[in-house]
Amino acid sequence: MAPVVLREQRPRMPWGVIAAGVLAAVYILTPVLALGMRVPWAHLLETLSAPETHDLLRTTLTAAVISTVFSTCLGTCLALWLHQLRRVSHLVRLVVYLPLAMPPVVGGLALTALLGRRGLLGPVLEQLGAHVAFAFPGVVAAHLFVTLPFVVVAVDSALRQLDAEVVASARSVGLGPG
Repeated sequence: MAPVVLREQRPRMPWGVIAAGVLAAVYILTPVLALGMRVPWAHLLETLSAPETHDLLRTTLTAAVISTVFSTCLGTCLALWLHQLRRVSHLVRLVVYLPLAMPPVVGGLALTALLGRRGLLGPVLEQLGAHVAFAFPGVVAAHLFVTLPFVVVAVDSALRQLDAEVVASARSVGLGPG
């Protein structure tokens, strides 16, 4: 006799939810497909082998790696600090979520208002010899602005799921932060 395999029954999803989900997936996929239709595929190998393309890829990957390292370090520290806060933690979380709620153009304008040549910090940075606006550090700053909230949200969520008894037990045997 064959072994009986028990499977968990998932509740059936209403058709309206399925239709809305399919519509959302199509909405996300269609612009990517439209962009793919505009690529000059006949010249793809020529474009990929061009020195300019290699420079662009190198710059993009370098900016991505640098911003990922900064996002991971700074985002983890911010999430740890946020986890310690009691009274104003909800306000700090709102600030962290702000870049996620902003349209990308508004985020770019905000960064320009801060780091641009006539921004709040731009002239000071220029005097110090740090050219940020429309330069590689500006690209890293833009990546960081976009990615940092995702790290904070992920780490904060993981910290909130920690069992308080486990943390208390760790402290009772001498373990602590750092």
